[in-house]
Amino acid sequence: MKKLTLLSLSVIASILFASANSNQKAIEYFTYGLNNPAKKILLGNLKTGNMTLQEQAEACYYLGEIYSKENKVDSAGYYYQQGLSIDQSYAPNSVGEAKLILKTDVSGAEKILNGIAAKNKKDMFVQSVIAKAYLDNNLMDKASKQISDAKKANAKSALVLTVEGDMLVLKKEYGNGCNLYEQAIYFDQNYKAAYIKYARVFSTLNMSVAIDMLQRLYKIDPSSYLAYREIGEVYYQNGKFADAVKAYSKYIENEKYASEDYPKYASILFFDGDYEKSMEIIKNGLAMDPYNFVLNRLLMYNDYELKKYQEGVDLGDIFMKTPTQDFIALDYIYYARLLIENKRREDAVAQYQQAIKLDSTKISIYKDMAELYDNLKQYDNAIKCYDKFIEKGGSQVKIVDFFLLGQSYYSAVTTDSVMPKERKDEYCHVADSLFAYVAEKTPTSYLGNFWRARINSVLDPETEQGLAKPYYEATILLLNKDNARDIKPLVECYSYLGYYYYLKKDMPTSKTYWNKILEIDPRNETAIKVLKEM
Repeated sequence: MKKLTLLSLSVIASILFASANSNQKAIEYFTYGLNNPAKKILLGNLKTGNMTLQEQAEACYYLGEIYSKENKVDSAGYYYQQGLSIDQSYAPNSVGEAKLILKTDVSGAEKILNGIAAKNKKDMFVQSVIAKAYLDNNLMDKASKQISDAKKANAKSALVLTVEGDMLVLKKEYGNGCNLYEQAIYFDQNYKAAYIKYARVFSTLNMSVAIDMLQRLYKIDPSSYLAYREIGEVYYQNGKFADAVKAYSKYIENEKYASEDYPKYASILFFDGDYEKSMEIIKNGLAMDPYNFVLNRLLMYNDYELKKYQEGVDLGDIFMKTPTQDFIALDYIYYARLLIENKRREDAVAQYQQAIKLDSTKISIYKDMAELYDNLKQYDNAIKCYDKFIEKGGSQVKIVDFFLLGQSYYSAVTTDSVMPKERKDEYCHVADSLFAYVAEKTPTSYLGNFWRARINSVLDPETEQGLAKPYYEATILLLNKDNARDIKPLVECYSYLGYYYYLKKDMPTSKTYWNKILEIDPRNETAIKVLKEM
């Protein structure tokens, strides 16, 4: 049997470019990990019976491999056996059966595989399939021996070199593994599996190297756009969503949709910010698979981004009760956001807490929780969350976060009428130091000094010591430098100073400040009343 006319197999059943039988497209899909479309084509081919006996046996073999990857051992065994009943001489189905036996009887299966290897010494396709059977069962030593024996017959076999590369990658010897993939390409530039495996190793280590290899893959077969699917995946993994969309779009426009594509393409579009297009893909996918977990997840996310808050929370109420362990932190974050938009803030707290429990690296959740607690007027909880965010946030932390923490302290002391004096004073001093830091770091903004004035007013409620005076004065100077100055804080500053000088019985100076208010706010009732009484 001339095995070199078959579509070859490696880790995910690679493809020998020269083959042109009925199973070619299915095996190419399988090579890229698209099991469902591969399965559909192979089953269709068997149903039509429009193939040679060897092609039918081949279709059975790849169906067995698909089911084996899906851990459906009975189905895998069924197709290996069916393949042998069609063509006993097609050795890969015998290897498939032995691979399943390896799970329970290593020595018995090894005898079978040794026999097959001996009968097919020069058939590198069969030799590589045997080595892969050992790898699939994590029997590294036996796989290594099988590879060594195969290389004695043909040291330049792309199939065998690729399986050897797989073995080294499984051992986390990534550099050595990729060297073998490169050797496989050198000896057979049309051997697609080596390109794919090489690119997948480098996908997060060196994006440009991975992309370059996949572009080389496309050049050897410009009629297939599956390489662009891989390119899109590499960009997606590296957060280059706009580039991922472009690459995936080339694939989508020129290849048939696989059911696996809907969630991935919708995800790429979502993270690129194209929510409308993402929603379109989601709805198309859900029409085929209404209970698809990832598509329903993305539907909830998109509902939020498109401000369909009621639809989103209705979906979330159902989706978040799905009996699964597959929830991620972002699921809880988006559900919390939808709950907040639907005025269910208390319910949102638990969702944020679950999100941080699932992924403690998402430090921004602490800030989201702090803002939520502020809205709920649970200021002590807000303070704890802001503290956590500032402590752990690193480069995410901005000056505004210190400002917001200071405001939470301010709100705590001004809304809690039974707070003990010692604690109240402590909160005021912490807030003052936070606002001082904001003033130092943003010298052209009035906000730091303005809020220092406010917190010092809390420390000096009767304005006896004038603790807020220097900060209101500093605020006035900054506001008067701003052509687009805000009137409200100026009125507050002038009111404080007018009252301060009134208490000091310095009526001319006090009047000056009340008149300043009327200059910017002629109808200010308080200023009119005070000046009238004075």
